[in-house]
Amino acid sequence: LSHDFGFASALVGKFDPGFGFAWDVAPGIYGVDFAEDYELTERIGASVAIPIDLGLGEAELVVSAFMADRTFFSDSLLDSRGNVDRSDGGVSNTDAPESFVISLTGETNRFAYTVAARRQAKGAGDTDDEFGFVAGATTTLGGTDVKLLGEVAFFPHFDGGSDSAAYATIGAAAPVGPVTLSGVYTLREIENAPTDHLATVSAEYELAENAVIGVGYKFSRESGDDNHTIGALFVYEFGF
Repeated sequence: LSHDFGFASALVGKFDPGFGFAWDVAPGIYGVDFAEDYELTERIGASVAIPIDLGLGEAELVVSAFMADRTFFSDSLLDSRGNVDRSDGGVSNTDAPESFVISLTGETNRFAYTVAARRQAKGAGDTDDEFGFVAGATTTLGGTDVKLLGEVAFFPHFDGGSDSAAYATIGAAAPVGPVTLSGVYTLREIENAPTDHLATVSAEYELAENAVIGVGYKFSRESGDDNHTIGALFVYEFGF
């Protein structure tokens, strides 16, 4: 349930609390792969968004409190994965909405930014509460259609464990005729583990206003192992 009161908007129910945006807007087919590690999904709680004027275009302060979804909505419909249970553990899997995110996002004509902090209360089997901090920005180079993205995130006791984790993502996308070329590099540093790397390139072509095809390549080094992936994508957006 959500409602816009004018001076603020509020939401209660199941939602995805916003924290950073590289996991959503990094360009290309594989650009979001590492940043998705810290995306927050399928939480139950409440959120309040307050528009504020910082003199830099539109800005919004969002405060969210949540817990992991353990209702029947935590199962899936066609390929059942089972309901989430308290004994499954995991950060934010608590008896009450003890976890929170505080974020500030803003946007001007050519620039967007986000800064946020979060705490996810430890669940069964976790060592500590997880705290996280993120800052990201996107911009369009003046006089061009070249889009740039950068985001960094840091987590003491990542995912409720004893090790910290840090992420850094940079990306760029540029139209070349009817094709959009993009590239992304992400560094993932987890304490007491080898440094992971992700490098991607993609080419996407807009067939029609609501249809896009793309091809992409990614190189990833995870836990010391090198992997190469080539893939293709077709997207068709339906309007209702």
